[in-house]
Amino acid sequence: MMKKAVPIFKNLSLAFISNIIGLIASSIITFILPKFIGVTQYSYYQLYIFYVSYVGFLGFGWIDGLYLRYGGKYFDKINKNLISAEFRYFTFFEIFISFIVLLYTLISAPETNKIIIYIAIAACILIYMPRAILHNLLLSIGQIKEYAITLIIEKVVQIILVITGIITGEMSFWWFILSDLLGRLAASIYVYYVCRKFIFAKPCKVNLILNEIAANIKCGIFLMFSNIAGMLIIGVVRQFIELSWNIETFGKISLTLALSNFILIFINSLSMVLFPIIKRCEKDNLAEIYNNIRTVLMVIVLFILIFYLPIKNIFSLWLPQYSESLKYMAILFPMCAFECKINLLINTYFKSQRMEKALLFINISTFILSLIISFITCRIIHSLDYTVLSIIVLLAFRCIISEMILSKSINIKVKKDILLELLLVSIFIYTSWQIGGFKSMLIYFSAYIIYLFVKRKDILSVMMKTRKNC
Repeated sequence: MMKKAVPIFKNLSLAFISNIIGLIASSIITFILPKFIGVTQYSYYQLYIFYVSYVGFLGFGWIDGLYLRYGGKYFDKINKNLISAEFRYFTFFEIFISFIVLLYTLISAPETNKIIIYIAIAACILIYMPRAILHNLLLSIGQIKEYAITLIIEKVVQIILVITGIITGEMSFWWFILSDLLGRLAASIYVYYVCRKFIFAKPCKVNLILNEIAANIKCGIFLMFSNIAGMLIIGVVRQFIELSWNIETFGKISLTLALSNFILIFINSLSMVLFPIIKRCEKDNLAEIYNNIRTVLMVIVLFILIFYLPIKNIFSLWLPQYSESLKYMAILFPMCAFECKINLLINTYFKSQRMEKALLFINISTFILSLIISFITCRIIHSLDYTVLSIIVLLAFRCIISEMILSKSINIKVKKDILLELLLVSIFIYTSWQIGGFKSMLIYFSAYIIYLFVKRKDILSVMMKTRKNC
């Protein structure tokens, strides 16, 4: 037991360190950068981040299929000649996609600032996508050390350049976009060095690689569309906000979303390690592992909501120009309760159980619902309050439906827990929005104590199992 625990702990530690570096980078960009550049410049930078978050889908299921098919395998079992050929074909394909983006930019001729953003997106495709196929391969086969170091390099370079820009007084959004691109470039060079045995291996025959590409795309296309639909759930709402109000409102809401999603950085350190472990795990143990992790996760995440008031007050003082939009943290802060569960547990289990079609159905259904609600709240009612509220409603809907479907697959009971968590989140939103101040924090804290009392048996069970294994 201890021998197995050591590499898992080591991987968790490395993943955690990489996400701490990511946290520092996010802290600078989320908390410090808006202090020194104007709302408009920051909003254009956020627009770049928003668009570039979809670049990963330009593999059209290719990378996703590789991730799923190789998940849980071991390094020495990988066919290097096959990966070498696949990497080269994929790189040529992404060069073509980048050219299409540049051609679109020249034809559409948008405003100057958006031209810069589109050119940067084309550059990001060239820099990031060829690396992504190798990077995801490392993650799927449990090479967490190399995966984590890649993320550390990317974020350290970005941090240095962002701080340099702030110190030298470079307040244009393009500098911070360049910082992101150079960070990605440095990380890509490291990945190519780590995977040099794959890259420089003799490529296999054309008929073999074409069959491999077809198999990966066939396998990964459902996961890719599922991921796209999942991102568009909030993405549609954000796009409607930009179209219905202005770039400044988009930037302010984006900042509030970034603050509310901050805890997800820590969760990523666990999820990247969990997939290969779950993939190799015996089916009889899946339910117990799920329940144990779920109990610990929700106790921690729901506890963090207690700190909403001091966090909001600190940032209102630090960023007074964003104080009006920070009030929406009362609605958006609890989104971490649903997103953490989705990112760490539910999605990981869906992938390991090869339930991509179910995941696709859930995400597309929620995406369609997002389109309908966004149109109503933005175009018909034209209420920013209802639009922001729709985000938490949509995420809760997706999380509940996903967990109910998963519960049938691995035979777990979650209805009682879901109701308890919904009640606690509802109490938090209502008291924070309608009552506010210390009184709202006290009411939520009291509700949280009652939640712990109701869950005491599950919590004690996890503690005893942890102590026994240690």
